[in-house]
Amino acid sequence: MKVDFQYSTDFYGMNARELSHTCMHLLCLAGEASFVFNEHCYHIVKNDLVVIASPERVKNLAAHEDLQVEWFAADYQFLQSPQPK
Repeated sequence: MKVDFQYSTDFYGMNARELSHTCMHLLCLAGEASFVFNEHCYHIVKNDLVVIASPERVKNLAAHEDLQVEWFAADYQFLQSPQPK
């Protein structure tokens, strides 16, 4: 099912296939985690902000037990549409 907008605090949900047409902004609030994107491993800690163009390509998610994140995914079509002037 296609999702136009989604907000979550579930780190392990960030690479769902339903988000393949979105751009995601993820903020790490506490703890630390890592993931692989385009064959490169990224490590995030508190106060890191990550923008991911194709979240369905994220893999090998690993989170410390105290990890807290918030993320928002928005449809590319919405993000690229002309804004009112």
